[in-house]
Amino acid sequence: PVPPEFNSPINPPGMTGIDYVVSQGKFLALIPWQGLDRASPGVGWKQGIDVKLIERDVALGTSARLIRLRPGRKTPTFRIAANTHIAVLSGSVQIAPSNGPTTVLREFDYAFVPRNFAITLSNPKQFNLGAAASGPASSQAR
Repeated sequence: PVPPEFNSPINPPGMTGIDYVVSQGKFLALIPWQGLDRASPGVGWKQGIDVKLIERDVALGTSARLIRLRPGRKTPTFRIAANTHIAVLSGSVQIAPSNGPTTVLREFDYAFVPRNFAITLSNPKQFNLGAAASGPASSQAR
């Protein structure tokens, strides 16, 4: 722990570095998803495209977000004003530059998208209503 008489630029007195880092952490499961159709109405976002804001640094002008594309969803073509890093955490996503070829990114793939580059993202997995209707929740309701 930082001794009480030491003036640390980061750690408060009596706290270890690990304690400080953990105290600053965000628990992703507790951050709610927000539908982009509601967050930015009138832009063309469809239901089933959601975002979690993990962090925003106003001084640097940066942010970190998770984007979730439900099965069969496709974004409108959009531009992000900053350099963007895309990492696929689960499933796969199709990424296409405006008027360009589509590339499939699979789980754990990474792509760098330069600022002001127009892209479209889509989840190629199709929604299967039959599988959803026969799941555990609906079988209990019968």
